[in-house]
Amino acid sequence: MIVAIRTLMALSLVLLLAAALLPFEQPLKVDIPLDQPPPGWLLAAALLPAAWVAGLVACVGLLRFRRWGRLFALAASVLALLAVSAQAQSPLPGKMGSPGIVLLATGGLAWICAVLLCYHPRLRSRFRA
Repeated sequence: MIVAIRTLMALSLVLLLAAALLPFEQPLKVDIPLDQPPPGWLLAAALLPAAWVAGLVACVGLLRFRRWGRLFALAASVLALLAVSAQAQSPLPGKMGSPGIVLLATGGLAWICAVLLCYHPRLRSRFRA
C-alpha cells in the first residue's frame, strides 16, 4: 500500500504539471473593466499558487509519513477544489484542449486517491508527528 501511495502521488504531480504546461487550443482574450470590481474567478485564481505550495508541502510530508502531511494534503485539496470550481465561470475552460482537461481530471483523481489511502486504518498508525 505504501508503494501505491507513492506511485499515486508521483503520478498526480506529473499529470497536474503536464496539464499546467500544455498550451491553450485557442488564444485567451480577457477584457476586465477597470471601473468595476474584478470578477470572482480572477480573485480565485490567487488560490491556485497557494494550492500548489500546500500540495508540494503535503507531498513531502506524506512521503515521509508525517501526520502534518495529511493536514496539508486536505488543505491543498480544498484550496484546489475552490480555485477550480471558481475557474468554471472564467473563459479558461473553453480555451483548454481536451488533453489538458483529461490530464487535470486524472491528476486530481490520483491525488485524492493518494490522500484517501493515507487515512486507511492499516496505514494510519505509520503516520507520526
